[in-house]
Amino acid sequence: MSTIRVFEPERILSSASASALMEWIDRNLYSGGSKLLLIDLQKVSFMDSNGLGALITAHNQVQQAGGKLGVCSLHGQAQMLFELANMEKFFAIYASRNEFEQAVLESSF
Repeated sequence: MSTIRVFEPERILSSASASALMEWIDRNLYSGGSKLLLIDLQKVSFMDSNGLGALITAHNQVQQAGGKLGVCSLHGQAQMLFELANMEKFFAIYASRNEFEQAVLESSF
């Protein structure tokens, strides 16, 4: 199994932190060759449309590169934004890191 790389933003996922997410994707997916990426939103208390847009861009890049991107620990306002934007159908959402790891183990990825 490939190593799972985890991005763990803190407090706010917005345009200010979107660049850090995109740099992380570049560093791990393209430069590092990691195909299993997880965004853990456990410490995020607020996400705006720019943060959601960055997640969508990240998802598309990982998918185009043949990787798997998961989102875990979605709660509070960020979860509400996902639901309002109907994003739970677009993203692979997991309750925890362990659930993502288990799903990876059970898949042929």
